[in-house]
Amino acid sequence: MFKISKAMLISLFLLMVLSASSFMLFQIYSSKTVQTNLLKQTLLQESEALFSNIKAVKEWNESHLEVLVKRVDNSYEETNSYKMIRELAKFYNKNDNYYLKITSLKPMNPNNQPDSLKKRH
Repeated sequence: MFKISKAMLISLFLLMVLSASSFMLFQIYSSKTVQTNLLKQTLLQESEALFSNIKAVKEWNESHLEVLVKRVDNSYEETNSYKMIRELAKFYNKNDNYYLKITSLKPMNPNNQPDSLKKRH
């Protein structure tokens, strides 16, 4: 009859624990990678949707000859599309989870230089 020694049982047990641990670590790593990729994809989709909405507001503003904005002191001020976009960016930055910054590949204002990520898209 085949006899299993105590050392062989311990070795077999350790091998099983090591195999199970390796499998679990691999699953955790691959799950983290999938979650990170999904998060990046979601953030990109959200930013593209937000950009599309802001672009639509800008085009709407440009299609009207005059857009008046009521100020806090109840006065009205004419606004153009660029001023409206700056106001929207301030509003989002103050009231939402977004941070908007106006950039251009050929900016008139040097503070509006795009970073490497914005140049890519």
